[in-house]
Amino acid sequence: MPDPIQSTYTRPLPDTFTCHDPDTSPKPLAPDAMCAEPTSGEASPAVLELVKSYSTPPSKPPPLAANTAAERAHETPIELGYARAGTTRDGSAYSGAALLYGQAGHSGVTLEALSVASQRGVQTEAALTAARATWTNAAGDTLSAELFSAQSFDGAHNKDGSTGLNAGAGGVIVASEATLSLAGSSVTLGASLGATLEASLGTRDQDGDGATEYCARVSIPGVPLSGGVCVEEPAGWGH
Repeated sequence: MPDPIQSTYTRPLPDTFTCHDPDTSPKPLAPDAMCAEPTSGEASPAVLELVKSYSTPPSKPPPLAANTAAERAHETPIELGYARAGTTRDGSAYSGAALLYGQAGHSGVTLEALSVASQRGVQTEAALTAARATWTNAAGDTLSAELFSAQSFDGAHNKDGSTGLNAGAGGVIVASEATLSLAGSSVTLGASLGATLEASLGTRDQDGDGATEYCARVSIPGVPLSGGVCVEEPAGWGH
C-alpha cells in the first residue's frame, strides 16, 4: 500500500516574531520559541502597573476646622457667599453661612457680613452678626468693631485663646474691642451699646515659650465696658 499522501507545503516563518512575555514588555523571540501563557490566576506585573496608573488616588479628607467661629473666620480666605459645615479639631459639629466671610489676603483684616453660625460639642455657640471687622497684627494685637450682633456660648475654648471654661449670652447694637499683646501676657478692653453677660477662665501658651499664661475675661449687663487679662507666669518673663 502506498504511503499516505503528505503535504509538502511548509509555511515560511520570519527570522523572528513577537511573543508577549507575561513578565515583561513584548520582545522578539526565535521562531522555535514557545509563547507560553501565564499558568497562574494572578495578573502579570505589567497588567497590575497599568491598572494602577489608571486608578483614582484616594482623596485626602478636608482639614479640620478651628474650634470657634471667630478662629474659623480668621483662618478662612475671604469668600462671597460663604456656607460651610463640618467638624472642628476637638470634634464639635459646626455650620455657618454669610454673605461675606473670611480674612482678606495677608492683611490681617477679617470681615463678616450677614453671618450666622452654630456649633455643638466641646464648645457650643450660636451667633447672628450684621457686620464685623477685626484687625490682627503679627504681634497679636487686635482691634475689632461690630454692628447688630447676638450670641450665646458655653464650653472650653475662650475668646482670648485660652482653654478652660466660658459661658455667656447677649446682644449689642454697636461694639468695639482692643487687645494689646505684651509678649505672652495681654490686656483687653471693650466698649458696647447693648447687654451682654459673659465670663471665662483659662490657660494658654500663646508665645510658645513653655510658660503658662493665666487668663480671665468678664462682661456685665448694664456696664458699657468689658475687659480681660492674661498674665504669663514669671518663668516666661523676658523670653
